[in-house]
Amino acid sequence: MKISGRINKKKAVVVSPDRIRLICAAMLKHCERLEFLAETYSKTSISFDDIDEFLEYDNFKPRRIVSVEIAGYIGYSRIISVEIGDLNFSPIVNYGSTIRCDYKLDSVDAETIFKSDFETWYQKIKSNYWLLGKFSFTGLFFVPSAFITLI
Repeated sequence: MKISGRINKKKAVVVSPDRIRLICAAMLKHCERLEFLAETYSKTSISFDDIDEFLEYDNFKPRRIVSVEIAGYIGYSRIISVEIGDLNFSPIVNYGSTIRCDYKLDSVDAETIFKSDFETWYQKIKSNYWLLGKFSFTGLFFVPSAFITLI
């Protein structure tokens, strides 16, 4: 039996090395190995061999990481994938979905354990934020301006 699912989270998050280690520990309960893929501000992709190499990366200016994907494997099969970053395509809001997780687990118990661990991790990294901070500057002025112009 295989149980597949997707989890999307839309709140602002604050990621630290300790929090990355927590999600990796939760993923390693169900996977044999992890792979780290990052995309930088200058649109280059970087693959890291392990968590230590990822956490020691010099995250500065044009090489600043804007999104990271942590993929867990059993053999050559991808079991869990957690993507952290701005997964938004709208000019109205600053960020849409911030975390997307896809999983394919063997049992209902494994799914329950993973979802519980994932939710605990998410509650720890979720940021308190100002509601207006979610909307972009252009979105705040463009939408009302377009509406007024149409009227």
